[in-house]
Amino acid sequence: MVKYIKIAFVVSALAVIVLLTGCTDRGTNTPVAPTLPYWGISPKLFVFADTISNPYAPQLIFQIRNPLGILKTAVYVPKVGWPPPHGEGRPLPLVILLAPQDGDEFFYFNHGLRELADEMIARGEIDPMVICCVSNDQVFGGYFYGNSYPAGFYDDIIGSLKDFRLLSYLYTNYPFLINSAEKRGIGGIGQGAYGAFRACIIHPGVFTSITAVDGPLDFDGSDNNHGLIDLFDDALIEQGLLNNDSIRYKFDSLSNWSLSRMFIGGSMAFSPHDTNITYHFTWEGGQFQQPTINVTARDTIADEATLVTNVITDINPAKKLDFHLPFDKTGIPYDLIWSMWLRNNLDSLHEAAGGSPLNGLNMWIATSPQAYRNFHDMTMSWIDFLFDQGYQPDTLIYRGYHGKPAYKNVYIYDLMRHILIFHDNNFGD
Repeated sequence: MVKYIKIAFVVSALAVIVLLTGCTDRGTNTPVAPTLPYWGISPKLFVFADTISNPYAPQLIFQIRNPLGILKTAVYVPKVGWPPPHGEGRPLPLVILLAPQDGDEFFYFNHGLRELADEMIARGEIDPMVICCVSNDQVFGGYFYGNSYPAGFYDDIIGSLKDFRLLSYLYTNYPFLINSAEKRGIGGIGQGAYGAFRACIIHPGVFTSITAVDGPLDFDGSDNNHGLIDLFDDALIEQGLLNNDSIRYKFDSLSNWSLSRMFIGGSMAFSPHDTNITYHFTWEGGQFQQPTINVTARDTIADEATLVTNVITDINPAKKLDFHLPFDKTGIPYDLIWSMWLRNNLDSLHEAAGGSPLNGLNMWIATSPQAYRNFHDMTMSWIDFLFDQGYQPDTLIYRGYHGKPAYKNVYIYDLMRHILIFHDNNFGD
């Protein structure tokens, strides 16, 4: 089999890869999801399914407009994985891909994942593998795959080997998967890149490989004063609220205010008003009835300087969840709240984990100087940190071409080829 040759680049001498003019993103080709039970396996080349790990577990139950706590996934399974007579029942490795902001479970499929995987397997470029694509929450565009009541407890979902979590669901319902860290990879783009590294730090040793493409990998950037900080006043300008005393009541989540929605989702994850909630469930009827959440006590952040109170107006009082922005009305970091974000920065999580939680994890990171939202600076800063810690990530610097810069989600199709090859190499024979 032809194998991709890995090349480790030293950060100080990163190579610049210009993507070929004739190789561009393939556009939209969303497959039609078959009608299946959540736990079903269909005798097809792939299956799409909504995952319910446990409808009464608290991991996602406080999320707005997600009453059953559903984690939506789309799963690619090559034909050889299906049991006879539809396939060969061949044991297969697993790759989990996390979507960026506003990306649903079909994000990677919309950019040609199914066709690309089929083609690469048929040509012998990669061995067959199962690819589970995880949706970012759609209400605010995503929660950085963070950990809180309103955002959801993604630390307990992604990367955990406990029962009623994503991995246990996959290994139970796709029995041909090889349940071994050596055959398990994870990756993501944008917020998904942050979420993938977060999962690997929180759950060391669970994955053998990780791929990450431009994302908020170092919140305060290379000099502790840029990164997301440069976007604070941009979010206020987007809302027309720069230097406005009314951000508490007027900061809003309109769908076309993508930057503002990113900070809302992040604030729900990293600086929610409710820091601890005491609750219990009651329900009537069958297994999948919507539970009623009874909140008996809340612990909250006392400071109200950057509190936003008008965004979450769910009729269910248990889901009336406010949040604190990490910046004030002038776009300057508000230290009390910004420090909560920085505690969730990857370098802080790495330090809190102790030792070297990413030892044994093979890393591939791609970044473009043309990336948006300071993602290139944040990604390069994280790469520097990894090298300083003694890790040796493979890195790729890429650019677009005149008239088609490598901005936002352009060139995902091209990058997915690198991603699949990297994971395949680390799975071995």
